[in-house]
Amino acid sequence: ETSGWNATGSNTVSLATNNTAPAFSSESPGNGTSGQDLSFTWSTTISDYDGHSFNWTIECNNTGSSSANGVANGTKSLSLSDLSYVTTYTIWVNATDSYEWTRESFTFSTRSESAPSLPVSFTATTDGRFVIELSWSNGVNTSYTWVENSTTETWARGEGTFLYNDTGTSTNLTGLDAGSLRYFQAWTWNVTDNSWNSSYVSANATTDSNSAPSLSSESPVDDVSNVEITQATVTIDIVDADGDTFNWTIEGENITND
Repeated sequence: ETSGWNATGSNTVSLATNNTAPAFSSESPGNGTSGQDLSFTWSTTISDYDGHSFNWTIECNNTGSSSANGVANGTKSLSLSDLSYVTTYTIWVNATDSYEWTRESFTFSTRSESAPSLPVSFTATTDGRFVIELSWSNGVNTSYTWVENSTTETWARGEGTFLYNDTGTSTNLTGLDAGSLRYFQAWTWNVTDNSWNSSYVSANATTDSNSAPSLSSESPVDDVSNVEITQATVTIDIVDADGDTFNWTIEGENITND
């Protein structure tokens, strides 16, 4: 019941002859509309074809209301907020020109929550010994993707080391040691409804191991005998397969057999 009225639909009561009651038109959103946001402005045009001023009220069963007295024809509205998801609401509109009154009811339904879906194809790929690359595709209703990393396999959001929070579809973890294993988890967030997906996706990768420098082509070869005493140079090839620079030394000693 609203303001003493309990009828539904459209009602018009005449208190005088040759008078036309105020009429409603151009409701926005239209009667029976679904998928409405949780905050919006409902409106209707109220017209008195006799040119009389009138009083009006618009009320909603979420306790919202607006009204004015002694006004002329035009659009009248009610601002609605803090509505609930997937709920049907009723709007009651009343108008009287002091001779007759009109009352009509209208309904609308709100939308469901825009929960973000999880990232698709969340992948961790090793890029050498010091970098792991992450890539994914954004899911439906996703505003931001939040990524954390850790040396443990699973954890709750906020307990890992922060890596990324943005609208893109890739990021890198750099500065790792060779042979490092890292686990990654990603969550999604929807700005419109300020909602997180309660689950997450995960991936892991290990950076490439390091290769020590290798020695080859020694001259003279190892453990050789009868080398000319005039040979004053020893040579060896040193190669680092990773392309790293390195430090080296060659040392020797003389052994005399009596």
